[in-house]
Amino acid sequence: MREAPEVQALYAEYGDRGFLPMSLMTSANMSGWAGAHGIEHPVLDDTGFPVISRYVDGTIGMPNLTLMAPGLKIKWRDRHSISAGDFEQFLPEDY
Repeated sequence: MREAPEVQALYAEYGDRGFLPMSLMTSANMSGWAGAHGIEHPVLDDTGFPVISRYVDGTIGMPNLTLMAPGLKIKWRDRHSISAGDFEQFLPEDY
């Protein structure tokens, strides 16, 4: 699995306004993968799928992107790209 380059660019641009991508990994080589791809956002161990299984209902595959607004409200999922237009409306005005 490879991180979508636009996610890193969006994190660099919007991270200070509250945009926070998280990668859920299911392998033991999380730090190696994150380092190889220059990932600076959180990479979390989800071995056994306890978190992913809450949001992936079997109708979508992995890897996938899930956009969650404040309150953990799912706005969309199963997309393979993301743009600022997808989430800017959910960022707080005064962060």
